[in-house]
Amino acid sequence: MRITMEQVANHLGVSRSTVCRVMNGAPGVKESTRQRVLKAMADLGYRPRGGRLGLESGRMIALVAGEISNPTHSEIAQAVEDVTSTLGGTLILCNTGDSPEKEARYVDLLIRRQVDGIVFISVRTDSGPTLEKVSAAGIPFIICGRMFEDRRYDLVAVDFEMGAYLATSHLAQLGHRRIGYVSGSSYIACSNERLKGYRKALEEFGIEYSEDLTVEGFYTQIGAYRAALQLLSRESRPTAVFAANDLMALGVLQAAHELGLRVPEDLAVVGFDDIPIASLFCIELTTIQHPMYELGALTARLLMEKIERGPDQPWNPQRIILPPKLVIRRTCGASMGGLRKAM
Repeated sequence: MRITMEQVANHLGVSRSTVCRVMNGAPGVKESTRQRVLKAMADLGYRPRGGRLGLESGRMIALVAGEISNPTHSEIAQAVEDVTSTLGGTLILCNTGDSPEKEARYVDLLIRRQVDGIVFISVRTDSGPTLEKVSAAGIPFIICGRMFEDRRYDLVAVDFEMGAYLATSHLAQLGHRRIGYVSGSSYIACSNERLKGYRKALEEFGIEYSEDLTVEGFYTQIGAYRAALQLLSRESRPTAVFAANDLMALGVLQAAHELGLRVPEDLAVVGFDDIPIASLFCIELTTIQHPMYELGALTARLLMEKIERGPDQPWNPQRIILPPKLVIRRTCGASMGGLRKAM
């Protein structure tokens, strides 16, 4: 049963007009009263018609991002904003810095403000309670660009396992048998998917998995640079490296340069995402194409459709997984007609 404005007012012992003024952001309401009304709305699960607080028209959509400076997040955000704006909505950005505490604070605020919908591109393996809270509040949301095992929730992502498999298989086909892996942060679910793909390819080519060839780069260029310096300085170093995103691949290239290793003659490198800088002539990074804009646009359209259906209409959770694509450039050595057999 839908909670009404009158029920919120009666619950607090205030007038309906007071609740209405808080909803519309009108002046003349004490801050303590405003906070009481917002809290009561969240506690009772009140959803204004149109789902808006403080907006005269259109949908208010929130995008919760882990790190908006990450090129994949910024391109997804651009697509979500483009579609939302075209459909008459307004996008607000919440950048969590991959902090679960900050994410929880943003989610509490968004629930109090009764946004129409939320796009999450920051979910972690431990984000279950946060998503449960949003679901209980009756706010439609979509997980975009990251994997999450709970199939009760809508998800739009690329096949990360297949992408990692394609990258690692390509290196193995070029003759490499010591293939290093620079992974992302373990608390991000898609990191596990990439690791599965990496290990699956090694197994299919009869290459034994070695923890000594796996280092964590935390999805940052500096993190991968530091990890790669250690990995490539070992006596029995890898002859090829697969990095779980392009930023980390750039860190690997930087470390290789400082250590005097030629790419691709001494070291082949493959990334993941195909960010714009990857195709520059001075880099020419072989990578896995991650259709980021398409993911964001598809997510936004799906979310708006879900919102328009309303809470009383049946909705089967959607799980849309897009295929990745291997993009071959200079850093893997394939353009040289195949590498010599790697040691």
